[in-house]
Amino acid sequence: MFDKSDVTARRYALGIRVADARTAEKIVEVTGGAVTIEGLHRTRLAFLAGRKPDDPIASGEAA
Repeated sequence: MFDKSDVTARRYALGIRVADARTAEKIVEVTGGAVTIEGLHRTRLAFLAGRKPDDPIASGEAA
């Protein structure tokens, strides 16, 4: 949908790979806003910290 392989898209989704600005915008567009720039960023930070994206701190739900 956005000129990237399924493997690359999965790596973006898992935070393994960082999308450049144009690709990130395209991801937001293709998903109808279900994926946000902030969400991509939080997922990447969680990956770097060794946490799963659904952990409360990674998802921004922790206070």
